[in-house]
Amino acid sequence: MHPAPEFLVVALSGRTLAAAAARARRRVAVIDLFGDIDTQRLAAPVLRVAGDPARGFDPDALVAAAARFPGLKLIPGAGFEHDPALLRRIARGRRLLGTPPATIGRIKDPLAFARLLARLGVPHPETRLGRPAELRGWVARKTGAAGGTHVQPAPRAAPGPTTYYQRFVAGSAVAAAFVADGRRARVIDLSMQWAAPTRRTPHRYGGAAAPAAIPPAIAAHLVDAAETAAGASGAVGLGSADFLVDEDGGFVLLEINPRPGATLDLLDRHQPPSAQTAFALHLAACNGRLPAARRFDLGPATAARIVYAEHRAVVSPRMRWPAATADRSPPGTRFRRGDPVCTVIARGATALRARAASARKALAVLARLD
Repeated sequence: MHPAPEFLVVALSGRTLAAAAARARRRVAVIDLFGDIDTQRLAAPVLRVAGDPARGFDPDALVAAAARFPGLKLIPGAGFEHDPALLRRIARGRRLLGTPPATIGRIKDPLAFARLLARLGVPHPETRLGRPAELRGWVARKTGAAGGTHVQPAPRAAPGPTTYYQRFVAGSAVAAAFVADGRRARVIDLSMQWAAPTRRTPHRYGGAAAPAAIPPAIAAHLVDAAETAAGASGAVGLGSADFLVDEDGGFVLLEINPRPGATLDLLDRHQPPSAQTAFALHLAACNGRLPAARRFDLGPATAARIVYAEHRAVVSPRMRWPAATADRSPPGTRFRRGDPVCTVIARGATALRARAASARKALAVLARLD
């Protein structure tokens, strides 16, 4: 029989937070959309609720599931940026360890966020709600969306109630992971990110590798900008700041993600993890305590890559998942072309080599699907 959980994790996919909790030797229950095999190994109980990765949770199903854990402290992950009111509903009567719903709404308001960065002097792409008269040179985005599939060249995007527009900026994607206490923020890692483009989704998220190979002077500017913006935004706990960096070291801050994000798998690279795990830092920040110093180069270079199905496939009962795979779906799970299959994690002497190793592991996964 499993010991009683200390925390309730609610996210579209709860595996990364469940793994982070396990590294910190803390017990969590999980509510998510997938109920993956490894999530069930890392947490108990694990409840799978109705919903869709693009549109989010079925609100009534989520509220009913959360009611099964009255009073348990809540740690939210991805899935609420487009609907902070839903987070408010499931947080009622319990302590929320993360960014408050009202703050999430302000951070994800495109114009409010642009005004905040302008006041702080942090570079940010020109942003507008109305459709530009000349669409070339603009991208369309969806308020509160994640994963990059919602980002489209403006000429191809259909307007909608949550659509907004940004000037296109070229550059390499860099994420600054931070912890914040609602007033201050401390960057704890920098990672390089890449896209897994398709014809319809040219900015689909592909993966990340850390530590980021960035000249120290440029890294210092990114860290200062991330800490300034995250602190002023009111974010609480783990989060990330997404940048685009050009060849000359110029940058823009695209957005703040006010919750643990896709790079969580990279933050505890020491084996075994130190006492200052990412999960421990999150809890401390939610109690008003930030690390005394920034921490970088936490261990061997590590990459985490999303594996997408290249054609219709199914997880066979005979499926043997390769080592260092995560988000493992149970037998019988069916994938359409383009669906995420799992995450592969690889190490290397450098971030580039770790990324290359993750690509080889991804091919091994796809070869084993029926």
